[in-house]
Amino acid sequence: MAMPDRWVRAGLTARRITADDLSFVHSMHTDSATMAPIGGVRDLDESIDYLRIAVEHWADHGVGMYLLFDGDRLAGRAGIKRDGDDIELAYTLVPTHWGRGLATAVASHLVQSAVVHQVPAERVVAYTRLDNAASRRVMDKVGLRLDAHVERNGHPCVKYSRSLHRP
Repeated sequence: MAMPDRWVRAGLTARRITADDLSFVHSMHTDSATMAPIGGVRDLDESIDYLRIAVEHWADHGVGMYLLFDGDRLAGRAGIKRDGDDIELAYTLVPTHWGRGLATAVASHLVQSAVVHQVPAERVVAYTRLDNAASRRVMDKVGLRLDAHVERNGHPCVKYSRSLHRP
């Protein structure tokens, strides 16, 4: 079953990312503060590729990334992506929305929604850079536990996981 196209949580409105969202995606990708915790800024071609992959992911899997809005202002992006047999929880907020519990509320909603909408997976996983303490706290709060140290995009990272259908 597919995830919904829109939802609201903690005052943020989430809507499924579409091919028309390049301006929003690229504005996030060129903001050094937003992108520092996830590997640094991206150029226009990388933003175009990211958007193409995100739109295809929705079409192929019925799950994917959402843009998050606080009123009409972009607040970030978050979603569920396929990661082999698992699903990956992903989230990034712009700095004006850090430290307010929003990432935890959004991440918790996404995991619960994956269960409710019967997304086929046994585990939910999430990755963050080793030094991203805030993201690691979010993962802890939504019940994920440290699983492994890995490298992603040339950076030392950690992988957290938990059963999607835990008792």
